[in-house]
Amino acid sequence: NCNSESFSVGFYGGYDFDNYISAEIGYDFLGIFDSNYKQLNDNFKNNRLAVSALTFAPKFNYTLMRDLDVFGKIGAAQLLSHSERDMVTVATVGLEYVVDFNLKLRGEYQYFREMRDQDIYNLDTNVFSLGVTYSFGDSENISVEEEIVPQDAISVVVSPKDVNEIVFFEFNSTVVSEQYYGRLKDVATFMELYPNTKATILGYTDSVGDAEYNLNLSLERAQVVAKFIIKNGIASNRLLISGEGETEESKDDAINRHVD
Repeated sequence: NCNSESFSVGFYGGYDFDNYISAEIGYDFLGIFDSNYKQLNDNFKNNRLAVSALTFAPKFNYTLMRDLDVFGKIGAAQLLSHSERDMVTVATVGLEYVVDFNLKLRGEYQYFREMRDQDIYNLDTNVFSLGVTYSFGDSENISVEEEIVPQDAISVVVSPKDVNEIVFFEFNSTVVSEQYYGRLKDVATFMELYPNTKATILGYTDSVGDAEYNLNLSLERAQVVAKFIIKNGIASNRLLISGEGETEESKDDAINRHVD
């Protein structure tokens, strides 16, 4: 029997393939537990066990609302206890709150199924945890359109040559389709060829909702586009970024949600 509770600590790292799919590897010290089991002579043996595990699992994200994602993982965990190395299933569900582009707060529940070693048999472990995630690098969730389509958009204007790319966004979103990455890479390539050029990045929203909220949303959209261009080799001091909110309105809300 093992019914005790303990404090747990861990760390993890991973790679985001896109906004929805990641792969994570982690180490969890699951705690120190008191257990006992019946021996062949019918006597009970008491043990104090330090249990830890290495985990690997794909991670799947779904956006519930702006700045809040729910995620799930299911994968494998290797139990590390004494000299034993048992492989078990681990399942995870949790929430992530986006503080800024690189920082997230994270709460999750992990379930380790039927851990075994020389002193434990079919131990199910439940872990509730709170943590912080820091993302290295920049977001690549950028999309660009030259023609007006029924989405939000970001427009990037580069001088001296008139180069104007428009990135459209879904309602209340800063996430842009992968299919448009090439357009922004072309902007970065052009700016590399002409080192004296600068780009103006203007974000917009439709008129739905609070004006101050929309102003902040438009700025975030412009920042996402700027980060993509910076990641492709352009210095930040060559980019002028501004959130214009609802200030440029047409009759079509879908057209207003853009960055120039």
